[in-house]
Amino acid sequence: MKLVLAQNLGKFAQLYDPNTVYDRFLPMFFKFCNENVVQVSSGAAPSLVYILEKFQDNTQKLESIVHVVKKNFFEANTFKKRQIFAMMCGEAMNKKDLFEKYFKYEMLSLVGDRVPNVRMCLSRVLRQHFLGHVNGAFVFDQDVNDAVRLLKKDRSMDVREHLLDI
Repeated sequence: MKLVLAQNLGKFAQLYDPNTVYDRFLPMFFKFCNENVVQVSSGAAPSLVYILEKFQDNTQKLESIVHVVKKNFFEANTFKKRQIFAMMCGEAMNKKDLFEKYFKYEMLSLVGDRVPNVRMCLSRVLRQHFLGHVNGAFVFDQDVNDAVRLLKKDRSMDVREHLLDI
C-alpha cells in the first residue's frame, strides 16, 4: 500500500491545492523518502518536482522545501539518501528552469561522491534522461556532458556499463 501511494504522490499533488499539498502531501513525501524499504523511497523520489511546481507562485515555500531536501538528502551522511536525492533530481531535469536554479550543480557534484553506489545511481539517472529525451534540455549541456565523461572514466565497471549507450 505504501509503495502504491509513494509512486502516485506526484499525481495526487497535481490534483490538490497548494495548502493541502504543503500540509498533507509534503510530510508524507518526506516520510516515504526516509523509508527503509528502497522501493518505497525510490518510488516517492520523483514526486518532488510535482510538489515544487505547486509553489511556483510562492518562492518562500518553494525555497524552504528545496533547502530541506538539500539538507536532508544531498548533504546526508548516508549514501542511500544521496541516491534518493539523485532520483529526485532525475525527474526535476524535465523541468529545465527549476532544475537549473535549484538542483543542477548539487546533482552533478555527485559525480565525485566517495560511494560507488551513489555514482552508479547518478549514471542511471543521466542515462534515463539521455535515452528518454533525445532532444532534451540537457542533452547538449556542457556541465552535464562533462559529468557523463567523468562517470565514463570511473574505475567502477558498473558505472561505465550504465553509460555505454550515452
